[in-house]
Amino acid sequence: CANCQECFSLYLNANPTATADLLTALQSLPDWLRDSAVLSPVVQKILNIKISQRFPTAVTLMDFVFYVLVIAFFQLSVIESLEDRVNNTDNMNKAYLVPLFLAVFYFSVREIVQAISLASLGLFKTYVWNLENWLDVIYILLILFWSICMAVKGLDLNVFQIGSALSMGLFWIMVLSFLQQIIVGFAVFVGGVIYVVKRIAAFLVALAIILIAFSQIFYTLYREDDETCPYGRDAWAYTEFPVDATICSVNPDTQQEECRQEVDCEPINESPFCNFRTSFFRVFTMLLGEVDESDFYGNKLATFLFALFMFSCVIVLATVLIAIVTDSYSVIQNERAALVFWSNRLDFVAEMDVISNNFNRKGGGEPKLTEESTMGELWKKFMYLFDEDIDDHGVLSMEFIVYNVLRIFAACIVIPLWIIIGFVTFGMLWPPQVREKLLTSQMSSRTKEASKERTRLDQVKNLKEDVIDLQKEVIDDMEKGRQELAIIKTVLDSTKTELHAEMNSVKEIVTELFEFLST
Repeated sequence: CANCQECFSLYLNANPTATADLLTALQSLPDWLRDSAVLSPVVQKILNIKISQRFPTAVTLMDFVFYVLVIAFFQLSVIESLEDRVNNTDNMNKAYLVPLFLAVFYFSVREIVQAISLASLGLFKTYVWNLENWLDVIYILLILFWSICMAVKGLDLNVFQIGSALSMGLFWIMVLSFLQQIIVGFAVFVGGVIYVVKRIAAFLVALAIILIAFSQIFYTLYREDDETCPYGRDAWAYTEFPVDATICSVNPDTQQEECRQEVDCEPINESPFCNFRTSFFRVFTMLLGEVDESDFYGNKLATFLFALFMFSCVIVLATVLIAIVTDSYSVIQNERAALVFWSNRLDFVAEMDVISNNFNRKGGGEPKLTEESTMGELWKKFMYLFDEDIDDHGVLSMEFIVYNVLRIFAACIVIPLWIIIGFVTFGMLWPPQVREKLLTSQMSSRTKEASKERTRLDQVKNLKEDVIDLQKEVIDDMEKGRQELAIIKTVLDSTKTELHAEMNSVKEIVTELFEFLST
């Protein structure tokens, strides 16, 4: 993996041509290699250049406009449709449905063009296996379905009410998904929420077990108590609305005193632990801070268990939850913010580049950039009016007066009007500087620090591996030295034995010679 990342970084540092094939290839990389790709300055520069072009800017603004229109007009249409269903009338303003059908048409064309463009490059499987594309299709079908239901007044009231409410939640999820492709903060937020939910899965299971345990404990203690459960096994219904006070006032028309009873519209359950369902609900609300100490009067064991619950859940578990969330969110904020944001941007830019590349091929080649450069130069000239060097002229000079008049005219009329016209045309008439300012992003300092820290950790890891290798080599050399010493010792022992045998032989010869000379 390390060798692949090194080779891939060498390839990117060679500044490859930013084609649609390159971007789709980056999309199809494995996660570990794609993460290193989106953190590359070369890839980020390519994405910034691509997204600040006219077509991606126009699509981004159109997406934003239609997302807002769907949220606004869907809510208005649902409210009027509900009123018609309740009152059995037909007074709904059908004009509210027009933006919804326009949104269906726009998003449908966008998805179809994207699928055809990928198919022309032989990458239709990429479209099919992308879950975000299926989410977009579901989003379009839901808008179309509910728009038709409101137009023909179909479905039952309860089904329509529940379905439209759930669909509204999905519509807001789509808005968040769109914003995380444009703004780093939303990318960090969405990625942080997903990462935190994954991290606290075990915590939620433990919390559910504790809540169920205390619910069963309190349910068992109070189940057959005549004072706390006067209705026995059927005591789980709420009591009537209690009367709080009687308020009297003088009627100005009749000049007579009139009294009315102020009623609390909130029902009260005086026996929450007489049923497991209400017992679990009361324990859950106690976890959130809603505690009624009168529930435990007269039962010392229940009071002790209540104190144990407050300590173990409200104090200990809440502290653990805060620690887990803080640690997990700091990880996504410091280390994975750039990965989340640039990965989302890569998906969007690759999609737009495939579509624009397909149109350019059908149009006979790449579009000319003359008009683009002309608008950029014109914007630079307007910005030159606000250069501080111009203030060096005398205050009463004609040049100073003319420059200030031009500044006021540009700042109050030309630039705002240009920005408005550009927004109405979905960024097509904006100068490239405005699109770059609006859509390009830079890596945050935290991400750079995290990248440097990751580099230092990699260096330390490599150094540690080198030390381990050196240690193995030293051990091997020492083992070889021990083996050589053992061989030398064996040779010395054998030589010593041979010398000892030869000395004995010499001694015997000398003894025999001495004896021979004596005789």
